[in-house]
Amino acid sequence: RARVWSDGAVRRDAMGDDEALFEGTESEIAAATKLQAIQRGRAARADVRKLRDDRDAASRVAIGTASAVAEAKTEAEAASQAERAALEDNFVGTDDEQAAATKLQAITRGRLARAKVAQLKAEHLNAAATMASAEAAIAFAGTSDEHVVATRVDAIQRGRVARVQLVAEKAHAAAKLADVDAQIARVAEGETDNSKDVDALESKRFDAAEALDAVATKLQAMRRATSAKEYVEKLRETKLANEVRALEIATTKEDADHETRVALEAESELHARLPPTGDETQQTLVTKLTALRRVFAAQARSASLWAEQLAAEARAADAEADAMDAKSPEEDVSDDEENQQTGGDTPGGVETEAEAENENENEHTPDEPDETPWMSEEEKAAFAERASATARVRAKTAHVKCAFEFAEATATLARIDASYFVEAAAAAERTSNESSMSVVEKITALSAARDAREALETSQTAALEASIGESVAREVDAQGDTEIGDGTESDENAKREVDVETEKGDAAATTTPSGDVDEGDDKEDDKEDDVMLDRFEALRAVCLAQHALHLAPDPDAPTPKKEYKPTEMRRAPAAGELPRDAVAMHHSFGFESVKRNNLHYLSTNVVVFTVGAIVQTLNLLTLEQTYIHGIDGEGIGFVAVHPDKTHFALGEKGVNPNVFVYETNTLTLVKVLVGGTERAYSCGRFSRDGTKLATVGAWPDFWLTVWDWRTEAIVLRSKAFSQEVFDVTFSPFFDGQLTTSGTGHVRFWKMAETFTGLKLMGDIGRFGTENLSDIAGYAEMPDGKVLTGTESGRLLMWDGGLIRAVLLRPGGAPCHLGQIEFITLVAETGKVYTAGADGYVRVWSYQQLNDAEPGEDSVEAFVEPVREFLLTRGETRKLTTPSGRTGTPKVSETETTSTYDSASSARAASIKSLIMSEPDHWLVQDEFGGIIYVPVSDAGVPDVQASTRVVDFHAGAINALEASQQSDVCITAGDDGTVRVFDYVHKTETCARRFAGSATALQLAPTNVDESGRAAVVGFGDGVVRVLLLCRDGWKLTCVVKPHNGTVTCVQYAPKAPHPGNPPYLATAGQDGKVWFFAVAREKGAGLAPVGFFAAPGPVSAVCWNDTGDSVLVGCETGQVFQCDAPKVGSVDCTRSYAFQPTLTHYVFKRPRASAAVVLAEREGAPPEISGVDMDPADVIEAKALRKRFDDRALELQVEMDERERVAVYPVRHLGYDTSGSFELTVGGDAAGIIFHCSFAQQTPVSWSECHPKAVVTTFKSQCGVSKRLNVSGAANGTVRVSRAGVEKHWLWEVHDAHRGAVTGACISRCEKFLLTAAKDGSFFAQILGDELRGVCQPGVQTTVESLTVDGAVDSVNVDGAVESASKLTEDVFDDPVPLTADDATNEVEDLVSSTTFSIEDAKIKVEEDAKRSASEEEKMGVREFLEKLKAEYKALRVENELKPENERLPNSAFEVDPGLRDVVELETLAELRKTKDSMAWHCEKSALGLAKLNRWFLDDVEQERVVLRSFHAGRQAFAVTSFRVLKPAPELAGDLAASRSARARDTQTQRGAGSGHRERTSGSGGSVRLSRSANLKSGGSLGGHVSATEQDNPFAAGHKQEERRKKRLRREAEWRGVNTPKPHAL
Repeated sequence: RARVWSDGAVRRDAMGDDEALFEGTESEIAAATKLQAIQRGRAARADVRKLRDDRDAASRVAIGTASAVAEAKTEAEAASQAERAALEDNFVGTDDEQAAATKLQAITRGRLARAKVAQLKAEHLNAAATMASAEAAIAFAGTSDEHVVATRVDAIQRGRVARVQLVAEKAHAAAKLADVDAQIARVAEGETDNSKDVDALESKRFDAAEALDAVATKLQAMRRATSAKEYVEKLRETKLANEVRALEIATTKEDADHETRVALEAESELHARLPPTGDETQQTLVTKLTALRRVFAAQARSASLWAEQLAAEARAADAEADAMDAKSPEEDVSDDEENQQTGGDTPGGVETEAEAENENENEHTPDEPDETPWMSEEEKAAFAERASATARVRAKTAHVKCAFEFAEATATLARIDASYFVEAAAAAERTSNESSMSVVEKITALSAARDAREALETSQTAALEASIGESVAREVDAQGDTEIGDGTESDENAKREVDVETEKGDAAATTTPSGDVDEGDDKEDDKEDDVMLDRFEALRAVCLAQHALHLAPDPDAPTPKKEYKPTEMRRAPAAGELPRDAVAMHHSFGFESVKRNNLHYLSTNVVVFTVGAIVQTLNLLTLEQTYIHGIDGEGIGFVAVHPDKTHFALGEKGVNPNVFVYETNTLTLVKVLVGGTERAYSCGRFSRDGTKLATVGAWPDFWLTVWDWRTEAIVLRSKAFSQEVFDVTFSPFFDGQLTTSGTGHVRFWKMAETFTGLKLMGDIGRFGTENLSDIAGYAEMPDGKVLTGTESGRLLMWDGGLIRAVLLRPGGAPCHLGQIEFITLVAETGKVYTAGADGYVRVWSYQQLNDAEPGEDSVEAFVEPVREFLLTRGETRKLTTPSGRTGTPKVSETETTSTYDSASSARAASIKSLIMSEPDHWLVQDEFGGIIYVPVSDAGVPDVQASTRVVDFHAGAINALEASQQSDVCITAGDDGTVRVFDYVHKTETCARRFAGSATALQLAPTNVDESGRAAVVGFGDGVVRVLLLCRDGWKLTCVVKPHNGTVTCVQYAPKAPHPGNPPYLATAGQDGKVWFFAVAREKGAGLAPVGFFAAPGPVSAVCWNDTGDSVLVGCETGQVFQCDAPKVGSVDCTRSYAFQPTLTHYVFKRPRASAAVVLAEREGAPPEISGVDMDPADVIEAKALRKRFDDRALELQVEMDERERVAVYPVRHLGYDTSGSFELTVGGDAAGIIFHCSFAQQTPVSWSECHPKAVVTTFKSQCGVSKRLNVSGAANGTVRVSRAGVEKHWLWEVHDAHRGAVTGACISRCEKFLLTAAKDGSFFAQILGDELRGVCQPGVQTTVESLTVDGAVDSVNVDGAVESASKLTEDVFDDPVPLTADDATNEVEDLVSSTTFSIEDAKIKVEEDAKRSASEEEKMGVREFLEKLKAEYKALRVENELKPENERLPNSAFEVDPGLRDVVELETLAELRKTKDSMAWHCEKSALGLAKLNRWFLDDVEQERVVLRSFHAGRQAFAVTSFRVLKPAPELAGDLAASRSARARDTQTQRGAGSGHRERTSGSGGSVRLSRSANLKSGGSLGGHVSATEQDNPFAAGHKQEERRKKRLRREAEWRGVNTPKPHAL
């Protein structure tokens, strides 16, 4: 079968829907395919033979019918001659009755013969048509034009057949009528039986006459249609001629309009319509008068031409309306012909008048198939098509008539205006030539005439709009009150006539000047009033005709293109909010470099990517940026560019987000795809031909959707996976195939044809023995295999959902170190390129990868790369265009903008995506934050040594942002460990420096620490705090300490010295829960001397100094808020530790919340009120019961709410003192989004205000700028809020990504013109505040910026209102000159390695411990030396004692100083042991009981544990041998087993001692014992019991061996189920 797929491709499928797919080898499949082709060929040849047989049969029938027609014609001629001969004879009187009958019969035969001729002719034509159709089915294969011509010929032939059939029907009807007349004549003459009913014959004659009249009417209509076609053609020619005339007049009118515009411009320049001041010269007045005259003349000429053009258009519309009227009978006749050909809806194709009226009254549409159950599906489709065509014709007729009425009304209005302007021009000419008037009077008169005309037009337009509005209101009221019935139309017409008369009066009132009028001018005034009334009526007619034309659209007009306006599709500002354009984008300094596939070429030298909640385009040559703000409000999920680069698609984030398709050249929104996911899009790609778009949603649905994006329709849809999907692509080789990959999976999709339609069917990749891995990069091979990367750097070759081979480099090394992010196949060269996080781009031979075969016992195969290139980050250089050319850029040799050292430039890039579409360069998305340009030679080899960073950004999150109050720069700190300086006015990055660890906290030093404003303190994730000094060429490290063992969360300088005579203080806090105080010993923030620290209750999240600098306010992640006084220098004893115990003033936060009664009333409604005055007693009782039930439920709810509030934790996000003595507090949890003003004097907040609805406020700064009137805040959902004191409205908008773009920094520039915000998603924006939010600018600072709006248009904004270019700004961004690093007098210190350095407290403790350890060792060494001395003396005494004579020797007991000392020591040791044992007895008993319980529960009933013995082999050669876990038998079973063993032992002994004659008896005894044991398993009987003979005869009796076997089998099954069932863990 031939299947037409959605992409237009035609595929052949030789199998039926119910046939199974053929499986076999390639040769078998090829043979089967050939066999199927042969069978299809045989079937096709059989079809052709059948068609040829049908053609031959039709030809024979046509020949036969032609012969029959010829014979019938001969017979008809003979009959006609007989008829004429009969008619020539005079037949009068009764004598000639026989002759009259003969003549009548001859006439009847003639009519019948002609009817037969007509019928045979129709059959002949039908046979010829059948033969032609068969011939066409066999051999016709022409172009589309030939098909159209053939279709027209076929239609003409069908029309001829229809006419011939009508002629035949007419002949049949005439013959039938003649036959009935003959019968009536015979009845009248008495030739037939008189019993025949004459009335029946008369009825038949009436029916035959009606049928003959109907057929004759149709034939006459067909003849009229022929003449109508000729008339329609003439009308169309007239219409075309009028349209051509209208175009010619329009061309002339353009010149007249241009002349009018020139005259009006000259009039405006001369201020000719202003009253003369008297200071003008005569020449000036004459020039003004001439300008006025020119305007009158030009307007008259333009109005005349306009009237003539509209008249021609009206004539063209009239001709088109006449053509439609003339075409209607033709359409009706065509319908009749079609009905006649298909048989019609009534017998003979004739429709009675009653049926026609019934059809007109009850018009059925194709949407009502139930009302025509007798029709087949084909008939219903034909009926629907006819109804649709009829409706289209009617709509077209109505549109043409309305267009004619509108054109006629417009032409009438134009004629009235033209006559007025001509008369006005003539009057102006007469006034200009009036000698009795001065030039000033002439100018005044002409100006007054112009003013009167304009006033008249304005008043008439206003009056008409008011009257139309009142009419519409009355119609709405009338429709709302009553239904329109009979007689209402006349009343409404009367009302409209009254309204028209009233409006005429109003119009006349507007045209009649107030005051007295001379009687001589009455006629002229009446004439003028009539003209004005005519104009008003014409204007009204134009409005009504335009409205009617709007209600009757042209059905043949092309469907208007949908126009989307992003500004209207975005959320409207809420009450109290300023619009989005109140803050304009100035520049973007961020880039989501960690986001996959976030870099695409949009056009030559222009790339597009997402950042924050916008999509940004960047020109790599000029670095110009344009911005497209998101519409759904929560960020951008992906951007995909069409293969032809004509469009690009944005998948957004939000509640039921959409995919928006924009045109590349105009950045205009053209398509909106709705319903692809629930919360966010994660990735999307266009198909290779650009007709389809595939998108994948994020959590929670992960929908894979295939779109026909041009029609905004979903083609297919399926769930992609249950985890995040990184990428989706269409197959470049096979239509209808896709691939998705992501977290722990890869999936291969096909658009499969099923019995229910086209569906997406996905085959998940099975890893088998390979470790599960995230898959980011992949590429499809020409043979259908897919090559994917892994996070371990291994390449996997997939074939049909299974791993065909694991590809490694020789020696077993992975293809890359780390995640493989990019894989592509260049089909032209047969090379496969892979790239990953290690910075290498390796080139492989496709043939080697495809031919790589793993071993028999392994899936690993080894392939050597053809080439490899290490891409480094390179220096930051600007791209330039070669001299005299445009297009391909090159790297500038001189202009270097790098802000890093050579080590950073030589660092390997981390490739996130790679663009290889350009022949002369690669473009790399560096995960370390940048876009790298790599030149490529003509041979396709990249020049990695010339790698250049085009732009450089933060890699990952930006954790802190501060704006300098001394210059137009700001400082950022990010996860990549860099501290960067940006000149936001000139849109450049000034300098940057990278450190080990992520930079997490930042503050610029205040003036009491550094008057120049160049010092900054930065906290890092490894606990290090560094003080940096900004110089012209970079940062200088002036101090470094490590106070914390975890991430530094806060660094804050005190605004003043906390105590007289003390230096400025610095407070730092971290996640280790410590708050440190440092004294700034030297200027510019250098020389941090630790004062001390104290431990907070939890990880510190916020620190703030008070205005006097003597105390700090601290907030924790665990919700504690407290105030601590800063210690004086030297007040903390630092001999052993820097820790001290401060006096803390705690604040317990109580969230303001509604009572349970209020919450319950809002949720379920308030209970009824009890007034007690006029209420019925029963109602009072019921109300009291409802009130009591409500109070009880409210009490229960209050208890629940109190319990939740008691255990709730509100992590502190922001703290800050305000001017009133209280402090600002923002927290997370249920109180998120609110700024509380709190005081230590009370637990509940003093006041609060909602800042960010239902979002955690992550940063807040109040009293910003020199005016101290601006407040700015950011939230975890990426929104930024700016408000100004004294302004009612505020600005709140989605600036950053709502899912992972929590705002980490928001501040206002020193001139209060720029809003600077940074977020966790790596975005950093500089925006311009509008007039509503601007403060007072600091003198001496003037800036001019350019901002690109949403639609790409450039808006030049002068910040201070002065017209001064940015090139005139001072060269230094600082107010004072900034020295170079080498010229600055501040000493630079050596940085420390945090991984090998102890923190300050740990170093202090280690020193103390080392001192104690040293003292202890010294003491131990002294004791040891004394003991060695005593030992030596003792040994010398023993030697001396041994050398003396025996009688002089001392006994050994004499050497014991204290004989009882040993016993005392032993007793003391035993006592200590008993004491220790008694103290640990409870714990030992508890542990012993716990161990016993565990053994009893898990191990005591286990006879043999499960043992697995594995081989030393790995991969496919690996095997293992496993034993079974066996439980111990039950005690009863164990007793039975022991008894059985003892009985068997006794039997054995008996057999050994007894003779052979006793063997049979012994055997029987043994059998009885076994039977007794089996019965005892369940019944508990004793060994040796016997079963009676009666029980042995019954197999189901208790104790029978069969029953016992069954019970034993059931018991064993239960035991095994217990063994195999896992037991719960013991507590």
